[in-house]
Amino acid sequence: MADKTYTVRCARFDPERDKAPRYDAYQVPIQEGWSILNVLTYIFEELDPTIAFYGPCRIGKCVACHVKVDGKNRLACTELAPHRDFTLDPMTERAQIRDFVIDRSQVSDAVE
Repeated sequence: MADKTYTVRCARFDPERDKAPRYDAYQVPIQEGWSILNVLTYIFEELDPTIAFYGPCRIGKCVACHVKVDGKNRLACTELAPHRDFTLDPMTERAQIRDFVIDRSQVSDAVE
């Protein structure tokens, strides 16, 4: 059961149709114990099937799911979702391919 619905602002960018990145806001009923990856999956499955993100291993081994949570680099699969409104950005804007999909050849695997 969801504790409360929060606004999650997600950076969106599709180079085939967008001239610049933008933010879309989603109302997400965040449940206790949800990771950022759970939030992105909820958005994809329930609200917007066009959002693009990585989530292949779901246990922090592949480190492909880096995102910025309120400006701090985190792994989406292991970082717990805050119980407040928050903003998600791709780990690095210069390597952004689409939404949260980034060119992995241009980033390190360091998490702050």
